[in-house]
Amino acid sequence: MAESLNEVVKIFGGKFPIHRLDGITFAIDYAAALQELDRGLGVDRGIDPSAGANPNGVAMPLAVRRDDGIKTHVVLRGYLAEQLISEDETQSGEAISVISYCLGTAAFNALVEGKFPGTLLSLYPDPYEGWLYRYNDALPATYFSTRLVAPSMKTLEFYSEQAHLQLEQMISVTKDAYAEYNEDGDHERFFETCAAHVSGFMAAMARFFAARASMIGPHRSHGLLDQTLIQLELWKWSKLFEEDLAAFDRRLEDWTSLDEVFFLNRHFERFLFEVGVLPDQMNDGSLYVHASGEHRLSTRRGTKRLL
Repeated sequence: MAESLNEVVKIFGGKFPIHRLDGITFAIDYAAALQELDRGLGVDRGIDPSAGANPNGVAMPLAVRRDDGIKTHVVLRGYLAEQLISEDETQSGEAISVISYCLGTAAFNALVEGKFPGTLLSLYPDPYEGWLYRYNDALPATYFSTRLVAPSMKTLEFYSEQAHLQLEQMISVTKDAYAEYNEDGDHERFFETCAAHVSGFMAAMARFFAARASMIGPHRSHGLLDQTLIQLELWKWSKLFEEDLAAFDRRLEDWTSLDEVFFLNRHFERFLFEVGVLPDQMNDGSLYVHASGEHRLSTRRGTKRLL
């Protein structure tokens, strides 16, 4: 297994910077491994094993603080070790794709650490922008990593289905949260629920757009996702989000300011507004959450629009 893993790392490292890879762990108890990983002084250990960039919750690349700077440690579910050395090329290929995806995050983190040392696990100077960005701080690496793994049509379809599922779930959960908020007035719970599901949807769309961008050859449109976006009046937003992600990825080598990632906050704010949330910064610098007048996405459910 070690020989197979070293070969994957060697091939990947020949093209991308992974010199700041801290290590790779295959874990029988995946959730425990995530919680017990030493991430360095002052780094929160609270991790949701079902969250992260990988939609199946089977792998997670985590930034860790070491004496010589920020590195990336990859935690993988144990069965991937068996798949990696399987004689079944389909199984070994799936394991290599997951590992390569995680190495892509290690490469992205190495790029950030090289340009802006120590910032990956630090607070952003602007409290408002930093507050919003922490809900989507893994998204640039998600897009970057997904683009490195050439997808099949089946993979592209899977990401499309996942994005549609996340969209439907976001609408359902935040609609219920909006109704609960109108009863109990709990700002914090309402915001956290909406922020988590909006972030999940944005990440799912980022994976889909990244896979589509790296797809070689003709591919079909994705009818159900496209139709739902049109019905909800989100089609133009989706095209702008896709263009912004691609533009950011193209100019990574010329990236000169951390503030450039805050383009994600504008999309985040847009969707929070769509589900009834208005984050704000008061004149005294404090952060506050307002509730808008309606849950806008749920009011558009009755309108059908065609391409």
